[in-house]
Amino acid sequence: MTSLLLAVLTTAPIPPAPGQEAPDAPRASAVAPFVGEETFAVLHVDLSSLDIDGLARRLLAGFMTPREVDEATGGLSSWVESLREAGARSFFLVVDPADLPGLPIAVVPMTEGADAEAIGRILCGGGEGADAAFPVSWPTCATFRGAVFAGTDAALGRLRGREPVARPGFDAAFAAPGDAPVRLLIAPSDDQRRVVEEMLPALPGPLEGTPVSALSRGMRWAALSLEDQPRPTLRLAIQAADEPAARQLEDLARDGLGWVKAETGGDASMAEFARDLDRIEIRVEGNRLELVADLEQAAALVGAPLRRAREAAKRAQCVNNIKQLGLAMHNYHERHKSFPPAYSTDAEGRPLLSWRVHLLAFLEEQTLFDEFHLDEPWDSPHNAALISRMPDVFRCPSANLAEDGLTTYLVPRGESTIFPGAERVTLKEITDGTSNTVFVIDAGPDLAVPWTRPADWEAGEGDEPDLGGLFGNHPGGTNAGFADGSVRFLREEIDPGTWRKLLTIAGGEAFGPDDY
Repeated sequence: MTSLLLAVLTTAPIPPAPGQEAPDAPRASAVAPFVGEETFAVLHVDLSSLDIDGLARRLLAGFMTPREVDEATGGLSSWVESLREAGARSFFLVVDPADLPGLPIAVVPMTEGADAEAIGRILCGGGEGADAAFPVSWPTCATFRGAVFAGTDAALGRLRGREPVARPGFDAAFAAPGDAPVRLLIAPSDDQRRVVEEMLPALPGPLEGTPVSALSRGMRWAALSLEDQPRPTLRLAIQAADEPAARQLEDLARDGLGWVKAETGGDASMAEFARDLDRIEIRVEGNRLELVADLEQAAALVGAPLRRAREAAKRAQCVNNIKQLGLAMHNYHERHKSFPPAYSTDAEGRPLLSWRVHLLAFLEEQTLFDEFHLDEPWDSPHNAALISRMPDVFRCPSANLAEDGLTTYLVPRGESTIFPGAERVTLKEITDGTSNTVFVIDAGPDLAVPWTRPADWEAGEGDEPDLGGLFGNHPGGTNAGFADGSVRFLREEIDPGTWRKLLTIAGGEAFGPDDY
């Protein structure tokens, strides 16, 4: 059976076999017919109570803009809403080693009013345009054992050829988190525990020396739940073999968190992360270990390192953008024997279009360049319609801008800079050296301008230029492209006088990289 085909779909649920509970029985019973002897984990999502947009805002707001959050969750939100509209109330992922490294099977129990055919189209991409709308598509769907199954032909054949088996660990794990809208249940089989022990006799890293059996035999099952009532909470419940095993697992948890805190303690930017580690509640009651973290605190735990990683990636992309602009400037110079002017003008000297427009042909955007009316200003009815089509190379990924078509990539404007206005400057005129002269600056969001507008950063002519608003996209400073094609990070603490030296093309100043 090929991808996107629906197999054995019916519009009504098949009655449960004798001895099985009805499809609307407790959730553990609803997925039990699809759990095998080697099933390792089950993810359950309560579609009827899940507020995916609200959870996403709480979890991601610390390291994503509202726009990025919407973009990140939009496809998933529409996918969940489509399942709800089709009558789905619960969604399961059943993780069995036999299905890996591919997708685990998905199970949607049938309830009154549910449309099995519509659910199958959503899960297996049978509808027109479904692949673009939904984040995941399984190759085969079928309705049996009171639910819509989605997975591979091999998984379908495996399930049809075996009887359900009892897995008490999953039943107990389902009861632990209560009514959390999202829960991940883990209950390794005896064979899986033995394989782990053979492959990894002792725990690595900070837990070195502790036998892995402390986990493989000490833990019966674990349940990680994301709760939203009465307070947003992330809860990990671990059922141990007995109370001594629970105490040993508690020690491992504290040692692991302590190691992470020690590793990050020397980094000032991770101080908040380290404090949040201390706020995680760890408690043992009998043979049950629980770790509890406030949802916002949990988001901060994830957010601190992710913010650093995301900013590093964004800063690297910003550097790449500026390098492309610098290369385009030099290619322009090679063809026209000068760098582009800061803006073009009409016969009366009135500014028309920015240098950014005139670089398009050197940024693989010839088609867009050809659409501009070069004899009209940037905000003429025709040219204004092209503002929304700003190429990505003019967009700093760290700039949080409210409108499309705005850019923070500006050139310094002034009589002694490479971009004095409508006049053109050549390489030979940069007597201070191309490695000492700024080409392009990634200004702060307050200085952003429509990319076609003949507007940039006015450097002025004083000894100390006004640096207000120049920083803001990157912590601690900003990226600047130099006339030799390099990109360097200029610190916020840079002396304004040094800035002036970097802006002039023929000032004759002497300075070194330590100055900025």
